[in-house]
Amino acid sequence: VQGEAGKTYNLLSDKGIQVNGTFGGGNGVTVIKDLGITRGNDFIQVGTSGALSINDQKIDKDGEYLDGAVTKKGNVIKFKSDEYAIDIKTNSSFMNVDFDSDNVVADRVLPHGLWGQTADGDGEARNGDRGRGAQGGGAIEDANGNITEKGDKEAVKSYEVDGLRDTNFASHNKFNTVVDAEAEKLATEAPAEGAAEAAPAEGTKE
Repeated sequence: VQGEAGKTYNLLSDKGIQVNGTFGGGNGVTVIKDLGITRGNDFIQVGTSGALSINDQKIDKDGEYLDGAVTKKGNVIKFKSDEYAIDIKTNSSFMNVDFDSDNVVADRVLPHGLWGQTADGDGEARNGDRGRGAQGGGAIEDANGNITEKGDKEAVKSYEVDGLRDTNFASHNKFNTVVDAEAEKLATEAPAEGAAEAAPAEGTKE
């Protein structure tokens, strides 16, 4: 999904966790410029320069923060929660963001967002539009929960959010969900494998 430079999109929405990214670039090819992670009442922000802030406090020194939930080592920042591991590697113009999860329904809530919906535990890849100008047609869901047709360029707009801190957007929002029936079924049948990557090499998005 290329999105639109200058706009912010929800990448992952799950119970008590929200990950939003602001895109940059142009000419149909975009990169992630800034990333915001909300975990409960904590907010972590990462910029392409490697700048890290936690709850509005700038973090310059390498080390572990928030009881080990955040680790900084140079331009590499790692975030972990009960369900997710997010590795962020930054440079001066973009960042690579890799999401990983062994069991996305451990909390009995299925994730959503541009990346989160692909970790739905069904073991089937979503193969949508790729390359310059692609907006997830054939892979992402629209605001009504329907998989889009290839070539679709409108559904991506339903993932736009008001900023890196936004946890209250209307579409695809799981932040305050307590439990959902589909996730409960998956969780009781077998552990869901949610490992995947959110951003291909060099920070571009397909």
